[in-house]
Amino acid sequence: MLKKIRAKFYCTGVDCIYTDQEKTGEEIKLMAVTEGSEENKSFSKWTPGGEVEMLITNPDAFDFYKEGEEYYLDFTPSTGEVEETNLGYVVSTIIHPMFSQKYTRVMGGNKSDKNVTALHDFSVLNIDTGECLGEIHFQQGPIKEDGINGVMNEDLLLMVVTRLEAFQSGQYRCRENALALTKLEEAVMWLRSRTTGREQRGVEGTHQI
Repeated sequence: MLKKIRAKFYCTGVDCIYTDQEKTGEEIKLMAVTEGSEENKSFSKWTPGGEVEMLITNPDAFDFYKEGEEYYLDFTPSTGEVEETNLGYVVSTIIHPMFSQKYTRVMGGNKSDKNVTALHDFSVLNIDTGECLGEIHFQQGPIKEDGINGVMNEDLLLMVVTRLEAFQSGQYRCRENALALTKLEEAVMWLRSRTTGREQRGVEGTHQI
């Protein structure tokens, strides 16, 4: 028996609710996808269809749903136990064609209300239970202007390189790991090259380009 069912819906409407000219809620309408992509056709064939209507009164969740955008809906049985799944900020599932979500799901968002272009806060969830397995906050803003407040891209690359090097030193070594290590080292080289160039221009650690 399935432990969880994932469906895919698209937003058909967002109606804002105002009280004394202040926004106090949103009425959200969703409908199951049926076309538009091969993935949508697959969801239409194998997962629940229908419509969903929701009322949102949490200001932090306002503007999350956009008319015409598509969203995944996960259905899991309720055990009667309350599980802490609120990450404290609006997040979305990170989808990438090169990455599987067979066992874990990566969520991304921004805890800060600053106007930023990149996601800085990520969580990894158990795909079956929704349990948060770990959280990562990336450096937000230039170090010389905002101080050290999060991990760097290179920090995560170092963790993966260290793990793969350990596998390569034992019985789990393989050609694929070796190639992955080479590409990871190349990635670090190019990130280092970018930093070196910014240092030479005197703009490293600042917002200047």
